Amino acid sequence: MADKELFPDYEPKRTPDTIFDFGIPSDSKLNTIFEKLEVDKRDNFPIMELKQLKKALQIFREYENEAEKNPGGYRKGNLILGAPKKEYISSVAALIVSELGKLLRNLMKNIPSSQIQEYKEKNKISDQELIYNEIYFTHSDVMGSGRFFYAERKKEKVSINL
Repeated sequence: MADKELFPDYEPKRTPDTIFDFGIPSDSKLNTIFEKLEVDKRDNFPIMELKQLKKALQIFREYENEAEKNPGGYRKGNLILGAPKKEYISSVAALIVSELGKLLRNLMKNIPSSQIQEYKEKNKISDQELIYNEIYFTHSDVMGSGRFFYAERKKEKVSINL
């Protein structure tokens, strides 16, 4: 019997996995930060406007030392549910820094550098380099059980020149 016959309502996920797929508790610090930064959750992908740059940098700096000291850790993954052998469990600070880093990197890609430079001069923001561990998300579809999301940490740190 074909999978389509066994699981007629199954639809594969065709969009990138994000923090919103992974899940953020409504009372979490990250959710509060996204609200402060007025993050747009368009197409389930977080986007920030240039007017939030100064505030985002302040929050990034507030959490970066804590994230460095406590990046999270690994536990034995539930292979039956599609988890990796060693499942990464992020600390809250590491997750905040990673998501802010992604927002800032996306901002830098999508806004002309002249506009960013003008904003930085107006708001007295110096040139700086942001270095962080990026956390990304994957999923596994387990037929008959559901779709499960997992966090992974990139081996190399990410650097943004702002």
